[in-house]
Amino acid sequence: MNTQQIFTTRLTRFFVQISLFAGLLCQSDNGRAADQPNVLIILCDDLGYADVGVHSDLDLPTPNLNQLATESIRFADFYVAESVCTASRVGLLTGMYPERVGLSGAIGPASRIGIHAQEQLLPEHLLERGYITAAFGKWHLGDQLPFLPLQHGFKTFFGIPYSNDMWPEHPSHGDKFPPLPLLVNNQVIDNEMSMHDQNLLTQKLTDEVVQFVNSAGGRPFFGYVAFPMPHVPLAVSDKFRGRNDGNLYWDVLEELDFSIGRILTSLEENGLVENTIVIFTSDNGPWLSYGNHSGSAAPFRDGKHTLFDGGFRVPCFFRYPKRFPEGRVVEPLVTNLDLLPTLADMIGFEEKLSTDIDGHSVVAQMKGEDLSSPWNEFHFQKVKRRAVRAGEWKLFLPSETHSVIVPGKDGMPGETKNLPIPLSLYRISEDLSESENVVDSHPAVAKRLRSLSSKFDAELARASREPGRVKNPVLLNEEFVQCYEDAVVFDASEFEVRHLEKVKGAWSIGDAVFSGSEVPEENHGASLHVEAPHESATVEYLLRFRSAKRHTIGVLNDRRDGVDYHLYRVDFFRDRIQLVKDQKKSGGRDADSQILDSKLVDFPEDKWISIRISNFGDQIRIDADEHTLSGSHAALASKKKGFNLYISNGLAECKDLRVIHLPETPNQTAGR
Repeated sequence: MNTQQIFTTRLTRFFVQISLFAGLLCQSDNGRAADQPNVLIILCDDLGYADVGVHSDLDLPTPNLNQLATESIRFADFYVAESVCTASRVGLLTGMYPERVGLSGAIGPASRIGIHAQEQLLPEHLLERGYITAAFGKWHLGDQLPFLPLQHGFKTFFGIPYSNDMWPEHPSHGDKFPPLPLLVNNQVIDNEMSMHDQNLLTQKLTDEVVQFVNSAGGRPFFGYVAFPMPHVPLAVSDKFRGRNDGNLYWDVLEELDFSIGRILTSLEENGLVENTIVIFTSDNGPWLSYGNHSGSAAPFRDGKHTLFDGGFRVPCFFRYPKRFPEGRVVEPLVTNLDLLPTLADMIGFEEKLSTDIDGHSVVAQMKGEDLSSPWNEFHFQKVKRRAVRAGEWKLFLPSETHSVIVPGKDGMPGETKNLPIPLSLYRISEDLSESENVVDSHPAVAKRLRSLSSKFDAELARASREPGRVKNPVLLNEEFVQCYEDAVVFDASEFEVRHLEKVKGAWSIGDAVFSGSEVPEENHGASLHVEAPHESATVEYLLRFRSAKRHTIGVLNDRRDGVDYHLYRVDFFRDRIQLVKDQKKSGGRDADSQILDSKLVDFPEDKWISIRISNFGDQIRIDADEHTLSGSHAALASKKKGFNLYISNGLAECKDLRVIHLPETPNQTAGR
């Protein structure tokens, strides 16, 4: 069991690392427009529609959220992608129905699946626009290395990989779960959180978010703040415990509200209110089977794990004083799938979005220029359960619904049962509680909506993709930590430097900086060879072009007769980066080359560029400052021999070069 001292010491050490890293990013200004808005998404877990004062007749302890609502655009009819953790977050961060990207429900510890490397998430789009990106709190898009936040556009992460009840203290399924880990970036810093640790987590998350805002230094930032509360088990610090006459759920709400107030105050103290988009919402409705440890979705029916509006309809406030007036209420249907395309419209990356994005920009609705919903039809999904809404009508196809028979109490779940639900039609505009089935009196409407559902299912079957997969998942506990401790790390003193065939230049090593010499001849350069057998690895270094025309890092999969054969390579030019699946001999001709991804860039000759290349099985990701490339190919999963770093036609410098790989790592991935 962890003590408070151990927990605090570990957190302090890694909080400092996060803060320093944020500061480092701030110093690397890439010259993008300074007026780009900052973005903060504040997401609560299992918070019901009526768990904020503006949606309730009760005197809830949420003054900061009430104030935020009055200063914001407030969506009266706001749906999530699915009424459960993973799937809802997938919809928010991709703008797509979760089943389109192969994910649904809630992913458990050491799952084989997670978000695929080729899915482009909101932080990846913003990173390309020059944003600092950071994630805090609950992730839940997969807990294996290829699926964690740093592999999907976030530069820093502090939080837990999945729901806080997925641990041995679960009241009814504790034997199915490992200890709950706490992560900083890709590293486990506490492999067995206690209830005391959970009680401190909201405060610690808030501390880090405030520090992140304070460290922005004028560069646009994106903070994704996914509080694990008020999901069970309810956790609250001593400062707020017992403040609401024995109502622990309200104690948790009060601490969340106070913490959100601190974050909003940090924006004010840094003069960032006018140019910061703040979005507040929840991942789904309340988990009603936990009785007095759950919230309320009133006046809507049921909650989490169902297709009724109590599970899908949640609060959402959107504050951006620079562009939108406060206090406007948007009445038509909007969803969390719309947040990404709306931000794309506002910030200017809409042309970068995939053509199969399901969400819509709702800027016109927020301006009051369009009073209609962008959704002609919205489809509710929960495994094999289906419903569809079109305008004021909502149709349930025959299936089952998760019903609470006897509510739980004081942290114990109650009695639930899957009950049959017949073909049902509700007129939402007149029947918010979905209590009057009018299918018999409106058969034509039911037929039309059923046809919409059938067409959508067929389209989704054609267009859906596989999730990311790993062959041999590992638990994020001591074994995972040990795996990292055993990882091989090369430093400057261990690199072997040699001349390659037809390469006229040379590398020099001095003061931990590797420099390629000036080579005037066309197609001549200098190469640094690193012996590093691996399956999965991360390469990190800083690059400065100086006079060179090109820098390439090639990954070797074979060496025959003194000749190196590249499995893939990354070419860095002043104006572009390209990821190439390759079978190239060093100094020879290309054979079977295929460009997997490319990006236009503008690298000045005197700037240090931060490069990070991660290869997990068949997936590869490249981060070069704010630019991100990714690709997937079955050949990438093979054993690699090492690396070549090559500089062509001029002088370039590399420093802080590290190669980190896991010995016989179990995280080898399979293709789609």
